[in-house]
Amino acid sequence: MTRTRRLRALVIAGTRPNFVKIAPLLRAARRARIDMPWVHTGQHFDPSLSDAMLCDLGLPAPTASLAVGAGSPSAQTARILLALGPVLAELRPDVVVVVGDVTSTLAAALAAADAGLPVAHVEAGLRSFDRTMPEERNRVLTDHLSDALYVSEPAGLAHLEREGFPRARARLVGNPMVDALRAALPAIDRREPAPRGEVVVTLHRPGNVDVPARLAAFCDAFARVAARRPVLFPVHPRT
Repeated sequence: MTRTRRLRALVIAGTRPNFVKIAPLLRAARRARIDMPWVHTGQHFDPSLSDAMLCDLGLPAPTASLAVGAGSPSAQTARILLALGPVLAELRPDVVVVVGDVTSTLAAALAAADAGLPVAHVEAGLRSFDRTMPEERNRVLTDHLSDALYVSEPAGLAHLEREGFPRARARLVGNPMVDALRAALPAIDRREPAPRGEVVVTLHRPGNVDVPARLAAFCDAFARVAARRPVLFPVHPRT
């Protein structure tokens, strides 16, 4: 009797937001007994931010770490392409899974396409319609390189349809960030309750922090809010 070979998917990620997104995928794969190793590109590499998050999320050790380090998006893309090619040749997965819209997402999709491997894009179809954003360029190009488009919200399906993607390539599957939050809730519930009305701020996009006057306006707004309730601002290294 012939046994059917199980699908082997390789997940590629390299930034903190995308570690959050792949955690539910890897958990689901383990439950379904799907072989789904992952590769860490090293786009985000600060141990206090990256390694701690991998531990908190319960992610298994990556099959390979590319350690591409800091640099411009172009430099990081080039280093990921050079480092990922041999890994794909060795592992030869049935499909390469990429998530989100960061430099690692597009670089991994390019490497997989170059290797003749199918690409599945999780969080496909999202659009800001601002092509000055690197993330917008990454998500559009990754969608066009992908064979399967897994969409997190109905608007994504509408965007892909307007851009002429075949409906058969896209599937609405829900938001992995919501899955990650649900998995984290038991641990959050065991912690000390936050002060009532506490505000948490995050700020890191270039358009918000690279223009001094704009950043100053944000800080003025936070100061006004802080006069009424506690404001926690864990400052992103980019900021």
